[in-house]
Amino acid sequence: MPSHEPGQITDRLPVFIFSIAHSGVIVAMNTPMLRSIGYTAEEIIGKKRLPEILTPGARIFYDTHFFPLIRMHGEFHEIFLSLRTRDGSDIPVLLNAATDSKGERIECVAMRVDQRSRFERELLEARRAAEDALLSNRHLKQLKLELEQQQEFLERRLQNLSQQNSELRQINSILSHDLQEPLRKIALFSRILTEEGMGLLRERWSSHLNKISNSADSMRGMMVSIRQFLEIGDREPKMSVNLLRNIIADARTRTSPVFEGINVVLECDDAPLFGDCDLLTRLFCELLDNSARFRDPGNADLRIMIRAQVVQENFYREIDERYHYREYTRIDYSDNGIGFPVKFSEEIFILFRKAHLYNEGQGVGLAICKKIAALHHGTIHAAPGEVMGSTFTLLLPLPGEITTAELRPSNEVISETISTPELHG
Repeated sequence: MPSHEPGQITDRLPVFIFSIAHSGVIVAMNTPMLRSIGYTAEEIIGKKRLPEILTPGARIFYDTHFFPLIRMHGEFHEIFLSLRTRDGSDIPVLLNAATDSKGERIECVAMRVDQRSRFERELLEARRAAEDALLSNRHLKQLKLELEQQQEFLERRLQNLSQQNSELRQINSILSHDLQEPLRKIALFSRILTEEGMGLLRERWSSHLNKISNSADSMRGMMVSIRQFLEIGDREPKMSVNLLRNIIADARTRTSPVFEGINVVLECDDAPLFGDCDLLTRLFCELLDNSARFRDPGNADLRIMIRAQVVQENFYREIDERYHYREYTRIDYSDNGIGFPVKFSEEIFILFRKAHLYNEGQGVGLAICKKIAALHHGTIHAAPGEVMGSTFTLLLPLPGEITTAELRPSNEVISETISTPELHG
């Protein structure tokens, strides 16, 4: 396996050797490659994904060809890509890659081909000069800009429409099935009380009445949850620049009652968030409540880790074969709770769908999280932890008119142990 440790044979070869996980995260890299792209092992190993050190054109090839070829054949040879160094220069390489024997990593070997790149660059520059001459007409430039704006507008509308259709299907299913069961029980036990009348013992009367009451409460709770879910989208989000640290602090204060009697160890990075402060706080309130509800009684502490970084992702999700990379804030929220089976990774975001049937909650919190993320034109996904717990990955777009440097806060990391007295203090 390639290594970034000096002294091994991979560090003496004039080639680039590295490994990536199937998620794209770089897990190993030899010294010649680290030296050429201008990063240290501490800056890149386990922290950056391969697309982050590729040129924009290479990223598109990565999305459309890299993993399809690996999945189909388990390997590929002599793929031409360009690496982007820390100082912004490009390194053209020919890449060979293959999945390791365990199927856990993708082992890669690349060789520099600067001469080929020079010839191709000259051809591209000639083509670009011709295109620039064509687009120098101001009217054509304006039409091009308007077309791009319309495509972005269409993408947002398609995203909203897709989300709304999904929600309407969920609500229709709930009204058709979930709400019918409490009503059926109310009708059944009401009929029993009416037909059997005074022939029942007082204890049995009490039992039936309790069941009627519980069913009515369940139905009422479901109706309240539906109303809360629908109310989230009733107003336009008030967008502003926020800091993750402040959002988490506010959410922690609001959810302090659910942590009563629980010792919590919370670690949180800081990062810029662009969105509605109240809605984002509500999202993290639901995640904190979820961690408290599904904590592992066998652990002395409930540990919550919130990691954040600014990444580049393709803006287009609904329009095929369309690429426009933008900056997003990526937040990985992890805990050491009881977790959930991987088959529920998508279902837990559906209204009233629960991964754990014994849970007394309504099953609406994570559906609210997904809706808030969609209102910000972002995404949220869930995955069980490698050993225990759960991880929720949130992607929120940053505004293009504000540079990352203006948004990026200090690298301060919040790390504190929250005990019960602190929560109520």
